[in-house]
Amino acid sequence: MKVLFTSIFIVLSSLPKNNTDSVYICISKTASKYHLTTNCRGLNQCTHEVRKVSLKEANELGYKELCGWEK
Repeated sequence: MKVLFTSIFIVLSSLPKNNTDSVYICISKTASKYHLTTNCRGLNQCTHEVRKVSLKEANELGYKELCGWEK
């Protein structure tokens, strides 16, 4: 039984995650938060370029906090 549960755990943990590795950012001087979806209410206010980047890259660019509309 332990082997079965261990096998299931290994299979489930190897499945792709729910795409939280990619986020969206607004490329402007005043933007500071990242977004999980392109239809986020906060991101819709962006009048500049919207770019899809990895969460790591967003953090490195200074976008360290999730938009309040998506919390």
